[in-house]
Amino acid sequence: MDDWLAEYQYQPTKELVIDYATRYVESKLALKAIQPSTATDYRKSINGWSPYLAGMLLKDLTPGIMLNAMTSMLGDVGVTTVRKRYVALNMVLDHAVKVGDLKANPLDSVPRPKKEPSQPNPIVGDDLDRLKLRLATMKLQP
Repeated sequence: MDDWLAEYQYQPTKELVIDYATRYVESKLALKAIQPSTATDYRKSINGWSPYLAGMLLKDLTPGIMLNAMTSMLGDVGVTTVRKRYVALNMVLDHAVKVGDLKANPLDSVPRPKKEPSQPNPIVGDDLDRLKLRLATMKLQP
């Protein structure tokens, strides 16, 4: 194969993670495999990884790199956001494995962050007093 031809052929080993993920989302959208609103959500989630995976090549991803990125991300955004970003990138990395661009998905050995348990929000103080007053003055109908 001529060197000039090899230069123009797609080489996933030289592609940045974020570029690969973005190209994947755009191809899914072009094939109408996802809705535009879904593509927008995926793009937002994938771009959320940018500060943590800046300059990182797809072929260089490891579970350790992914764990460090997620740990840093958890210091900057909430668990729900990190979970959404995890799901979007995990989908891309699963695809990369399926088509042979990666040998293994580095997120497979990194657990997705657990949801924060919801905390009850009890009615207290002035809010409770207003509620009691409102309930006491309400007409109940059968």
